[in-house]
Amino acid sequence: MRHRGEQVLGVEAMGGTAHLLETLPPRVREMNAILCKGPKTGQIREIDMPTIGPETLRAAHAAGLAGVIVDAGDVIVLDREECVRLADEFGLVLWSRRGGEG
Repeated sequence: MRHRGEQVLGVEAMGGTAHLLETLPPRVREMNAILCKGPKTGQIREIDMPTIGPETLRAAHAAGLAGVIVDAGDVIVLDREECVRLADEFGLVLWSRRGGEG
């Protein structure tokens, strides 16, 4: 999780994305923070593919984030149409980028 100044505000661990979003500091709401979702170093994609879905968008909105960025080809997006609809409804950025893009 980073904000526009490239400050890391949280790192996903054993509790997963839901736990990360539930435990972010309250100041995230003023920072236009973005959830960046992609594979962890050494993650075996054949058995553990990073995933987002409508619940991720709802949780990001509830946490006060400005949006969600996923690594194209390395993250599964469940119910893409619903994710896009929710992003529009909540005013969130939803962006798919290729690894290495800034």
